[in-house]
Amino acid sequence: ASKNANGVFVNGVKVTTADVAATNGVIHVINGVLTPPTQTIAQIASGNPAFSILLSAVVKAGLAGAVSGPGKFTVFAPTNAAFEAAGLNQAAIDAASVETVTGIVQQHVIGTNVYASDLINGATAPTIKTGATLTINTTPAGVQLTGSTNAFSNVVTTTPGATFNITATNGVVHVIDKVIL
Repeated sequence: ASKNANGVFVNGVKVTTADVAATNGVIHVINGVLTPPTQTIAQIASGNPAFSILLSAVVKAGLAGAVSGPGKFTVFAPTNAAFEAAGLNQAAIDAASVETVTGIVQQHVIGTNVYASDLINGATAPTIKTGATLTINTTPAGVQLTGSTNAFSNVVTTTPGATFNITATNGVVHVIDKVIL
């Protein structure tokens, strides 16, 4: 659950009416259906061929265990097309040093759950890369490495009508259209 300037949310689903008294408890009306996640972040990425370069980079960086195990993470996940647009195709990831790939991957991960509803325009959030923060944009939803002159990486959906939030057992995934550099 989270509460911010946008309202109160449970797993990114907005509470539209709170504290409705009932004879046997209290009801909070929400604007969506809560479904429990069944996959980790790693399982979500490995189950979608559009994330094969990201998955390869995560493995090279030695972070596969982190996105497979328990925890609360938010991953801003660039698609293969986003990696390729940045000149980071599979061959480039394979040729890059472990340190370079690790730095790139770490600046796409926040060490807590951040749903789309938690994104506040102009806010910053530290990544798991020491000293790297992301600046949030909400119109449209996107993230940018704080201090970077690169364009915001827009949060996109992979399926028409789908939510920005892909909830995992250990966090949340947001698909983005650019690698955060």
